[in-house]
Amino acid sequence: SSCGFTVIIFITFALTGLVWIVSTHSGTTTTTRTRSTSSRFGSSLSYLHYKKEHQKSGSSQLDFAQKQLDALNSNKQHDAANIISIHKAPQLRRNDPKIPSTTITKVRPLTPQQDENLLLTSDATALHMIFSTDCSPYQDWQSYLLFYSALRIKQPGHVTRIASGCSEEEIANHQQWHEEHIATMSTRFHIHFTPKFSSVKDKDGKDKGDYKYFNKPFGLRHFLEHSPFMGLDKEGEVQKDDTVIILIDPDMYLLRPITHDYSNERDVVIGKPKQKGRKKKAAHGVPFAQSYGMGMSWVDWPLDYITGDVNSPSKKVEKLSGRLHYPGGPPYIGTARDMHAIAVKWADFAPRLHEGYPHLLAEMYAYCVAAAHLELPHELVDSLMVSADTVGGEGWPLVDAIPDEEVCEVAMTANHEAYPIPNLIHYCQTYKIKEWFWQKRKVPKDLFTCDKPIVQGPSPDDITAALEGEEKSKMMLKRNAFVLCSTLNGVAEAMEYYKEMHCEGENVNMERTLKLTH
Repeated sequence: SSCGFTVIIFITFALTGLVWIVSTHSGTTTTTRTRSTSSRFGSSLSYLHYKKEHQKSGSSQLDFAQKQLDALNSNKQHDAANIISIHKAPQLRRNDPKIPSTTITKVRPLTPQQDENLLLTSDATALHMIFSTDCSPYQDWQSYLLFYSALRIKQPGHVTRIASGCSEEEIANHQQWHEEHIATMSTRFHIHFTPKFSSVKDKDGKDKGDYKYFNKPFGLRHFLEHSPFMGLDKEGEVQKDDTVIILIDPDMYLLRPITHDYSNERDVVIGKPKQKGRKKKAAHGVPFAQSYGMGMSWVDWPLDYITGDVNSPSKKVEKLSGRLHYPGGPPYIGTARDMHAIAVKWADFAPRLHEGYPHLLAEMYAYCVAAAHLELPHELVDSLMVSADTVGGEGWPLVDAIPDEEVCEVAMTANHEAYPIPNLIHYCQTYKIKEWFWQKRKVPKDLFTCDKPIVQGPSPDDITAALEGEEKSKMMLKRNAFVLCSTLNGVAEAMEYYKEMHCEGENVNMERTLKLTH
């Protein structure tokens, strides 16, 4: 996922009427140290030679990628029927008597009746949660963990993994994996394959690089236009346009359901300037998103070029007022009608914006521009997620309010009845307290196998002991403890579930001996 905090400085030069962009990046802070991202990106001067013959719209990129998939589908073995979402009734393996009863998790696959009851919310709203990935093992374990967390909290509506750029072999393997390991959790869990959208094109339309986050806008559009759950009508409008789409990232772990309703003041944290006159439910023309510390510097970008419209409404957005509605990111929440309109412009704008800012978060800025262009201001919510422990505008006030001695247990159990908690953890940072550690790129890619030892996580007693006597940095340590207790123990729980459902024989490893290290 795009995860970071960026400071952008734009300077306009009077040189052939073009815009030159200088970008600098601030450090990304963890609990143990400040890690500058300048070594990764540096300070760069991007020369934007905006020649008419070089301009490649997002739509042409979508068409090009669709041709790739069409060619792939010419193979009869992988026709269209094989690349749509899979939803089969659960077929469970018998419980292995060799697995000790003490390791059996409380989470079980949903029954047909439970699945049916979760198709709609209590007010009969249809939800569809989606997340964008490739077909790499790195995102396979994240996808399994996300599906497991959705099962664990009984997330209403459908949940679909959008997998982009997979080879024929990968499509076949992922279809089989999904049928055997994901669709058996719930008949509402699906996978949708798309072409590769991540290529960066030169002026002749040839690949010159890769930006994997292009898969997000293009994948969203492909899903809305080609998924058997959505699709377009004869007029080219998205069908089932009242369905609320929830777009999240694969490196997110759900703690409580995400819906369209933010009217319960107990559950919702919103910055004071955003509270006045706020809307409380997602509806047509009223999308929601998580607050992000992205700022409003994009208003100074060459919006004529990015949007392809000299009269783009995005040019009317002011920095001060725009801060209340546009610096948002995943989870994005909106009706299918609004999300399709955004997806079309988002996919169109992202490649052009990336030309001038070829760095992390480019696609998130393109989303902001698309929303502003369509005059779709978002209701920004702080409490949808926690991620960076030192950043404001997230759901940390909810975590801070939990008593120290209970924070680990609440995180482990996601006990929302005891205390209000954020909807999810976006685990894209580094978290550490004493010997406990989490960094997603340090996680083994073969977590969900029968012979892998189970991840160790801290207990409530471990955390209580770690927090005792700490005063100066207790708040940061407590926030790290919340994430570690949730993610490490959540992974362990998901691994136990996997082994119970799919492993038999003597090679089932139920030992909790796998400890993540630096």
